[in-house]
Amino acid sequence: MKEYTLRKSFTAAIQTFALHPLHLYSKLWGSILLTSVALCFAIYTCVNCIVIPASALPLTNNFGYIHNVIYTTLHLEALSWFKIALSMLIFLIFNSIMHSAFLHYEIPGKTDFVKTQNVSLLNHIKVLTPQALKHFILSVIRLLLIALCIIGIFYSIINTNWWTICASGILLIVFDFTTYHANYIWKQSPTLSLHRRYKAIYSSYRPHIGQLTVFSLIYRPIILCMLLLLFLPTIVTTIDYFFDNVAIFAGENSGLPTYFAYIYVIIMWVSCCLITWIKMLFLLPTRFLLPQINNRPCL
Repeated sequence: MKEYTLRKSFTAAIQTFALHPLHLYSKLWGSILLTSVALCFAIYTCVNCIVIPASALPLTNNFGYIHNVIYTTLHLEALSWFKIALSMLIFLIFNSIMHSAFLHYEIPGKTDFVKTQNVSLLNHIKVLTPQALKHFILSVIRLLLIALCIIGIFYSIINTNWWTICASGILLIVFDFTTYHANYIWKQSPTLSLHRRYKAIYSSYRPHIGQLTVFSLIYRPIILCMLLLLFLPTIVTTIDYFFDNVAIFAGENSGLPTYFAYIYVIIMWVSCCLITWIKMLFLLPTRFLLPQINNRPCL
């Protein structure tokens, strides 16, 4: 089996995309669209559950708008937490299916195109389910750990405890990298169970830990910059929505047009589509960096 270094995996991914620029989208377009819709719904739910209560809080000499948003987040009602949790679970389900499909799609060769294989719906579900369940379980664990760290940071900001902020930030990074590597280790198993496979799976994955860590250190900042760039219109419209609600609670009339909500959702959905596709595109080097993962039924 051919082994790839980190540099060669990037080179192979760039060459593959240059020869077949639409191949990734043609294989994953359905999953990308469904995941982007679920992500848009989750963001919109979070914004509505936090912005409206935060807009009603009065300003004081010591506490401003940022404090009100953090305070509202920490004191949400049970129904609001349920809506946010449900929307996030829906997003994680579709996101896990998309990652499973990404893991199983067939990479084209250097000179010829891959012929599409006819796979029945039952076989398609059978192939994608184990990896999708693995990704979903680890995503839920990662989300809970990250949420606890963020809540710890918010509580520290409210109480101006900088040591707790630093500790929560360090734990956030540790939890993120731990679940990130656990995800790739678990992918080495063709089934959902890891029974009697721990040593074999870890020994096959161990040579790639360093390379995958370096890839993550390169990949995460790039995706973060793309996220801020693509969601800049959404951030601006969210700020407009927040201050419009502040004015409404102050007794003034709304300054936004009636069709603002539709524009807001469309802008958010376009941003979600772009970031989801770019995320899959930037994960393409892992298909070459970890060649043992490619021994799966291709779709």
